[in-house]
Amino acid sequence: MSEGVGFLRSEPVLAMVPGWEAQGQPALQARQVAPMAQQASMAEEVSMAFSSLANARLSTRSRVTDARQLGLRAGQEAEAMLAKVPDVQRRSLDEMVAWLRQHPQLTPGELQARLDGFSAEACHRYLALAYARHALGTSVDAHGLADKLDQAMATMTQSHGQAIELGIEIGPLAQATQAQGVAEVGALRGVYCDFLCDYRGLRHAWDELRARFGDAAIGDIAQFMLNGLASHINGPSSSLDSNQLQQVISDMKLVQALKKLEGDTVALFRQLAGEPSGVRTF
Repeated sequence: MSEGVGFLRSEPVLAMVPGWEAQGQPALQARQVAPMAQQASMAEEVSMAFSSLANARLSTRSRVTDARQLGLRAGQEAEAMLAKVPDVQRRSLDEMVAWLRQHPQLTPGELQARLDGFSAEACHRYLALAYARHALGTSVDAHGLADKLDQAMATMTQSHGQAIELGIEIGPLAQATQAQGVAEVGALRGVYCDFLCDYRGLRHAWDELRARFGDAAIGDIAQFMLNGLASHINGPSSSLDSNQLQQVISDMKLVQALKKLEGDTVALFRQLAGEPSGVRTF
């Protein structure tokens, strides 16, 4: 009597259902398989998540290692770079180093603000970091300052690498051209980097040279550009497109020709007007 109403066993009832063998059993098997499939899918997702996390950690370590190697190499080359950047004084670099010693726990934002105050030119800021990296070494690395300098240099290399390389490269020629009274080192370096990094054609070049240096110096600046380009092409390596380099060279020669033609035309009109022009008559 223990199996009265409300306590019926389920097996006989299922057995009495027509087609239970064909329908009920597969349904139970499906209910058993579904959780197994879900578990396998979840396990796969977890495995992929851990794999992605591991790859991210490896990538981060790789970036840190690359940045450290870049920082060490830049520090070793700081003195050579300083010799090629004549408009940066060693005293200002030493002041930067002293400030960093006083602020070893500075944030990346504070470091960037200090660099922005140091100079607007990328090659100046990079030189300051390299000089500081060499001067400080690992003496204050307890607060990770060396790593911050390395990361700052790595970030600058990614965003301004070409301008930094060109700015340091052209320094000696810019200094020699300044000694001739043509223009200041910073202005010469600026036009060289701007034209090689983002050249916009002859018309833009002519307007830029006139606006930056005035009519009288256009021919001399074009010659400075040609000298710099020749040195760059004959250098150990060039990351610039050869077609672009040839275009700039061709246009600088045209600038010189146009400037000469302009001067000859002005002299001719003065001669026709009866003014002294300095042009020989034949």
